[in-house]
Amino acid sequence: MADVAERAGVSKGTTYLYFPSKEALFLKLLGVALAEWAGEARERIAASRSRSTRALARTLAATLASRPRLLRLLALLHPVLENRADLDSVLAFQRALLRDLGSLAALLEQRLADLRPGEGMRLLLRLHALAVGLAPLGERPARVRETVAADPELAVLEIDFERELADSLTALIDGWR
Repeated sequence: MADVAERAGVSKGTTYLYFPSKEALFLKLLGVALAEWAGEARERIAASRSRSTRALARTLAATLASRPRLLRLLALLHPVLENRADLDSVLAFQRALLRDLGSLAALLEQRLADLRPGEGMRLLLRLHALAVGLAPLGERPARVRETVAADPELAVLEIDFERELADSLTALIDGWR
């Protein structure tokens, strides 16, 4: 919080007037990042003429892959931020999440015939789980990535995050029922 206060040009005490903890601050940052991602995803899906599951999955994967900071924050959400932040901050985050992702969820329900009302948000929750699980596999240290890629036996363990996320999301949507 001291670093944040210094960069913002305010006292450390001032930051605590707005955020009771660093976890509450990170929840707010995550909420803003999610709203920005949802807005871009919504715009790109709405502008697309394609109705294919694959095209929709690629759009969602591409918009997430272009936001490594969002992916890192998402990985901290459940094990760290929600466990350590005060309940009011967590609930405010959850309410903002429903508000900011609701229109994207509704658009997904419109575009995907197999989704019933309310299932768009469930799809986004599953996308969250896929992204958080796959992101670290695509961000391995360079020395590990190079060594694994050079060994034909181990090369199968290397993934392209965006492609793997799109493939996994396509399979998830196609098997929804």
